[in-house]
Amino acid sequence: MLDVVTAGPSAGIGEPTLASTWEAIVGRRLSDELLDWPPDVFALTNVALDRSEAFRFAISPVGEWPPARFGDWPAAVEEAGRGWSA
Repeated sequence: MLDVVTAGPSAGIGEPTLASTWEAIVGRRLSDELLDWPPDVFALTNVALDRSEAFRFAISPVGEWPPARFGDWPAAVEEAGRGWSA
């Protein structure tokens, strides 16, 4: 069985959980049935990474991004943007 912490009525309003986010999107509670259909597992993973903004950590671990070779990352991005728009 999935071990998911859900916020019950007595929990009050707080940070969203994986379960509460899933329920808000699909309209039903997170359950073991989710594991029966791989596209649902993919959707859950996508929602978790998107809502938590963790895609950047899944692709490039903390400490490796932004690249160290750019001393001033915001300036490097701005310069690249100007080059692309020219």
